[in-house]
Amino acid sequence: MNYLHDLNIFRFRKGYVYEWDNLPVPMREAKVFLKLIEAYPVHIEPDDLFAGWYGFKTEEEMTAAYPPEPEGALEKLPHKQEGFPTLPDIGALRAHGFHPGSYDTAHHENDYRAILSGGMNQYKTRISEELRNPENSEEKNVFLEAMLESLKGVEMLSYKFAELAKTMAEQAEDAKDRERLLRIEAACRKVPMEPPEDFFEAVQAAYLVRILTSISYVCCVSVSFGNFDRYMYPYYLASKEKGVSDDEILAILLQLYRILDNYGGNDCAISVGGVDENDRDATNELSFLMIRAEKMSKLRSPLFTARIHAGTPKEFLRELVSRELFEIGQPSFYSEERCREAVASRGIAIEEARNWNISTCMNLVMAGQEAAHGWGCKVNTHLPLELALNGGQPLSGTFDLPLKTPPKRSYADIDEVYDQYRSYLRELLHYAMEWQHLETKRMAQAYPNPFIAVLTEDCISRGKDRWDGGARYHNLVMEMMGFANTADAFTAIDALVFEQKKYTPDDFIAAAQADYVGYEDFRDQLLRCAKYGMNNEKADGSARRVLAIASELCEEMRAENRRYLPSLHTLWDDVHWGRGIPAFFDGRRSGEPVNKNAGPATLARRAGPTALVLSAGRLDQIRCSGGQALDVHIGARNLDTDAGRDKIGAFIKTYFALGGLQIQVNALSSETLQKAYDHPEEYPDLLVRIGGHSRYFNEFDNDMKQKFIERFKIEEGADA
Repeated sequence: MNYLHDLNIFRFRKGYVYEWDNLPVPMREAKVFLKLIEAYPVHIEPDDLFAGWYGFKTEEEMTAAYPPEPEGALEKLPHKQEGFPTLPDIGALRAHGFHPGSYDTAHHENDYRAILSGGMNQYKTRISEELRNPENSEEKNVFLEAMLESLKGVEMLSYKFAELAKTMAEQAEDAKDRERLLRIEAACRKVPMEPPEDFFEAVQAAYLVRILTSISYVCCVSVSFGNFDRYMYPYYLASKEKGVSDDEILAILLQLYRILDNYGGNDCAISVGGVDENDRDATNELSFLMIRAEKMSKLRSPLFTARIHAGTPKEFLRELVSRELFEIGQPSFYSEERCREAVASRGIAIEEARNWNISTCMNLVMAGQEAAHGWGCKVNTHLPLELALNGGQPLSGTFDLPLKTPPKRSYADIDEVYDQYRSYLRELLHYAMEWQHLETKRMAQAYPNPFIAVLTEDCISRGKDRWDGGARYHNLVMEMMGFANTADAFTAIDALVFEQKKYTPDDFIAAAQADYVGYEDFRDQLLRCAKYGMNNEKADGSARRVLAIASELCEEMRAENRRYLPSLHTLWDDVHWGRGIPAFFDGRRSGEPVNKNAGPATLARRAGPTALVLSAGRLDQIRCSGGQALDVHIGARNLDTDAGRDKIGAFIKTYFALGGLQIQVNALSSETLQKAYDHPEEYPDLLVRIGGHSRYFNEFDNDMKQKFIERFKIEEGADA
């Protein structure tokens, strides 16, 4: 089954926004939301245990459903009209790999515990009460009315499924089939408006809310399920009391995983493990069933995430450390204690931070409380070093952005280089975030999302969109692209310029501008310098210092409820982003990949997993709650015995004890990848871990596949 959901935020909206042009903007968007729910067809398949399929079967069917666009529709879109902020020109930043993210329509995590415990009716009550506040401004009441209007969509969608189930039940010849459909009908007439009573109803309610969340975005990317085994456990127990077997629960989980793989693609996270509100281990029977379902399904989604703490039971960790999971790049492991500290570093009380969640690949969020921009900015961490050494100019092209930092050409020591680096990075970040803030405000005012505001704490009391000051917390993840390469460049400059005095900054500039052609001996010396990821204290100190500067500057930019969160997460952009970036001072040539996630540069991946975690453990990751995925390769032979699996489990816990936030393990061999490269038709379901999630190997272009094979060969050699 593959029902299409339109992933273009404007494509389906364009024809509808003009129908209600005379309404206030929030109400217009509420009407568009209801129209989209009406337009999307819904489906129940013969083996479905709960309702959840929606969308079009073909591109042609979807295109035919689009409303006609008026002439010049693009220019007539609301965000193109007068009255919205004018964005500054940041072409110079983008040309040099510094990419602030535009308005983020996804990366929202619902608080399903709250939604399920009170049902959606609780929000109707809260909004109605807030509307009676005599001190409300007209603008606030307009937004509240739009939120109330959007809630009509909940019953509209659930009743569409209920009516379909009823019709199908009337036509069903098999008694069990009719019973299954009537059960779906009854559930959809009840939830999610009212609280569920058992596991089946809870899953049905949660998934209906997820559909509504995706439709409100017109995008199903990055809508996660969070701490599923914790908030679903009471409903699991209620079902067990009714005599429901674990096999029946497992069947529901397997359908949930299948449907999430279709709509969540590779972006929907679901968690097991962790601790409860009293810091006691929270693993339960449902946790183990979820692991079992993951092993049976072998899908790229959901992103299976495990919260590990000092007291995590050995048997639980042993179930997670398995060949079946590692060979599909699952799960991703998170440190319960370190992630809590990282979230608290944003200024959130430590007791409240206990309720952190995992959203998509690596984001740490407060579910239902946060406007979370998962790609706030891709930061070219090497660019300010180029500006520092090259008199305020990049190594290639021009740079029209006016900079206030006085250029320098000579330095007494590496500390002065770091100081100049900090000054340039500060300016670049401020330029990027001024643009991002204006863009977010512009789009939030042009396209507010009343339904998501309903589900985001403080939006009701403030009567505002989550991106326009309504959400309790607002964070932007700052991806520090090439941070390890930049750190290695600092190490090399310190060694060759200031300690050994063999070269000058001008030598580094000339060699990098020539892409090291004619400078092979010089590049060879760069490659022999100490590197982050090899358990070298000096090289690791450079990485720690680069990250500390980024952290300080992001903390310095905090304003109102906005927090800027440094992250080392690259997803697969270590390859794609690297293709457009010139040579670095560490010896990396133009177009080559940069380091992947929190790991070392590709040139330095030769010291083995122990050295890698010791290096990464030296980073102050607590200040970087945007997410730090560390990829480690483990030979599959280590997974064949309980002793081997326990050893890997201890290895993961050791990394967390050192200060790590997240680690993920690949156990595929380069030989298998090479076979899949040569004969893709024989490996249609081969999964590889790329960032915080897994993707099918055949989804990548040949260059990307080759980069995977090369990296795995290097890591296998280190692991041997």
